[in-house]
Amino acid sequence: MICRSSYSPRALLLHSIFDILLVIREGFTPTEHPSNSLLRKEVKAMAEPDKQYTGDGNDNYADAARKSAEAVKQVSSAAAEKAAAGAEATSAAAASTVKAGIEGGKAVSEIAAGTAAGGPWGAVVAAAWSLRHTLYKILVTSCLCLLFIIILIVSLPSILFDNMANPNPDPSVPTELFAIYADLSATVSACVTAGHEDAKSRIESIIANGGYDRELSLEATVDNGIKSTDYDVCYILAAYSASMEQRGTTKADMEAKLNAVVSLMFPVTYEVKETTVEVPPENEDEEPTERTVEYVACTIHSFDTSVIITAFEIDINAPYGEFQINTGVAINNMAMALKQTLYDLSYGGVNGTHTQIVTMTAGDDTPFVGENFASPIAGDWRPYVSCEINGYVGHTGMDLGIATGTELRAMVSGRVLYTKMGSTGYGYYVVLYHGGGIATLYAHCSQILVSIGQEVSQGDMIALSGDTGRSTGPHVHLEVIVDGVPVNPRLYLS
Repeated sequence: MICRSSYSPRALLLHSIFDILLVIREGFTPTEHPSNSLLRKEVKAMAEPDKQYTGDGNDNYADAARKSAEAVKQVSSAAAEKAAAGAEATSAAAASTVKAGIEGGKAVSEIAAGTAAGGPWGAVVAAAWSLRHTLYKILVTSCLCLLFIIILIVSLPSILFDNMANPNPDPSVPTELFAIYADLSATVSACVTAGHEDAKSRIESIIANGGYDRELSLEATVDNGIKSTDYDVCYILAAYSASMEQRGTTKADMEAKLNAVVSLMFPVTYEVKETTVEVPPENEDEEPTERTVEYVACTIHSFDTSVIITAFEIDINAPYGEFQINTGVAINNMAMALKQTLYDLSYGGVNGTHTQIVTMTAGDDTPFVGENFASPIAGDWRPYVSCEINGYVGHTGMDLGIATGTELRAMVSGRVLYTKMGSTGYGYYVVLYHGGGIATLYAHCSQILVSIGQEVSQGDMIALSGDTGRSTGPHVHLEVIVDGVPVNPRLYLS
């Protein structure tokens, strides 16, 4: 007998579905345990007597119709017959018939033929048995649909579904997938914001405890926490769900665990420095003097992704369930599955924006402006790349993980083809046309600073980055589109 005591509930459910299909289709149980021998004989008996079907895999529809009619007739008169015969007599007759049938090797076949006591239900079973092949096909289809749903749920972070499955759901938690994700994303962002505020508070403590000049120290502070959002909401949801073995996840528990590590999210380092400052004279006839003061040059570093592992007490090298992969790989897979699901539900696998660009530029023979592409942000764009084109199926551009409010600049001179302020998909976005069939797109903006038809020069500010639409965190989604087809932006960016 197969031992499944160590399987997870989801694995057991999958095994049970296949076991049921095997019993129905093949007429045998999937194990050889002696306790299953009776069921094996009964199922076999159902297939042998009277041969009431024509050919393997075919149903006797005429016989099924006859038995269905018999079932309806018997059901309608069942109450009267039972009253006349008496409950005890009916029960005894049923037991006697079944016992005799088993001894004669035809128990289930007799019941299937509707001859055992219990009348209408025997006829119903007979009709169902006559249509067993068709019913099997229906059951297979139903189970495949169920299996698809199960695989989807297993592949995605359970925190997205646990409230829906809870018999006593939290009324404050939404029940629609995107609404749930938005709610959880807001919770994660609030925790990360608290971490950034904690980092700033630590700088204030460093200045105060050391007696350093506050004004000079704040001027020398470098805050990388507001320049880059290196956290990934999908990854955090996946990591939390994996840490809970996909069971018993709640928003409150995740929030509490993240809040417990806010002081670790943004590391702070500092260096003590000295400088001379001019001291104004106390009297007008005196000369100003100079004095040496100490200050600290503090740096708030980018979000430390390892804090997620600490918060949820995860060993990324440990085996993950029965899947023959380690936990780190499972988390990455789960995060990518969530991103893919959000993308598919957002765009339905079709990106109408690209088609619209082709339609709007049809017949425009303006040549390409001929410029080399420049960075869409101030400084080097490369350290901020968080997802490449085709980083997951259907991802048609390159993402830069930058904070909300970062200035976005035209990579190439051109004309504003159109803008849109949507609540789904790309959210707020701008499309520039540069001639020669080449366009660029800047998505998930928080604010659009240009208007349709406006001419822009390379480096002009066109929008502010944000987190609008179907987004997994503050970033800008960049696309370079040639004749309606998105290409790798790296091929064009300097």
